[in-house]
Amino acid sequence: RGEGRGEGRPPREAGAGRGEGRGEGRGRGGRGEGRGRGAGGPPPGAVESSGLQIVVRGIPWSFTYKELKELFSQVAEIERADVMYTEEGRSKGYGTVRFLTTEAATLAVEQFNASDLEGRTLSVFVDKYA
Repeated sequence: RGEGRGEGRPPREAGAGRGEGRGEGRGRGGRGEGRGRGAGGPPPGAVESSGLQIVVRGIPWSFTYKELKELFSQVAEIERADVMYTEEGRSKGYGTVRFLTTEAATLAVEQFNASDLEGRTLSVFVDKYA
């Protein structure tokens, strides 16, 4: 028999058979870092939230940053407001508002989350990455 597979190879060590040592060698990987959805952490280079900025989802499609700023200025003074747009210039239906204090941002979440605006329900929360 001297020809074929294994010729010239040292014998396998105990415990080095198939199914052992998972996560190493060939294969597509398992649940390691960067696999699947919701990695559970901030994007690379992100810092801890300042607590000053909120995300507002569900704003009317016609809303501009000025209208968003005007709406949330009922709570407190605002540093800036932005509405997100597609490359084609259409609103994505959400925006961000940055306050001068964390207390103001928290109050805005409490006051506006789950509220109705022009037939749309707002989802308002503190931005985890800003």
